[in-house]
Amino acid sequence: MKPVLSVSRVTIKRAKNVPYYLDEATGWGLEISELKKQLEATRQKGIIVRALVVINPGNPTGQIYNLRNQMGILIIEKKEWVANYEQMKSTAEMAELTLKREQSIHTVALAEAKLREEKLKTALGIEKECVSNIEKSLQEMRAESAEAKVAAEVKLFDARTMMDDAIKRRTEANSKMQAAESIFQRS
Repeated sequence: MKPVLSVSRVTIKRAKNVPYYLDEATGWGLEISELKKQLEATRQKGIIVRALVVINPGNPTGQIYNLRNQMGILIIEKKEWVANYEQMKSTAEMAELTLKREQSIHTVALAEAKLREEKLKTALGIEKECVSNIEKSLQEMRAESAEAKVAAEVKLFDARTMMDDAIKRRTEANSKMQAAESIFQRS
């Protein structure tokens, strides 16, 4: 057995050429069992079969595959298509499940982020209210301090005035005392 000529080289990116073998004893005919073995070996290597290139009539022998070979190829191709469809369907279902799971995760994360945002807005509102209350209290304290300062200055002024009056009266009293003593001493 010799491999089919590499006229059918695959030129698609990332594709691999997997040759099948012809049987010299049958005039370079295709053995369906050999093709099945080759496909199975390819799958076991982790290669996904996406296309099957069959050269008919064979090159360079001109061998034309009989009806049994052609039907066998069609049956294999149908099985490959079904297997590929099932694999792609399974992959799509897995991708859909993954997408739904990720969407759920993102939805939960978004809800948590919105909740944190609301809490932060609430905290910011409370903080602004506290700052406003502190500023209001500070203004009230400044006003009270200014009033207390004015009241203290008025009282200080009144005290100085009273002290000046007391000093003046004491001076007058001392003058009167001295005058009275001098009158008393003269008499």
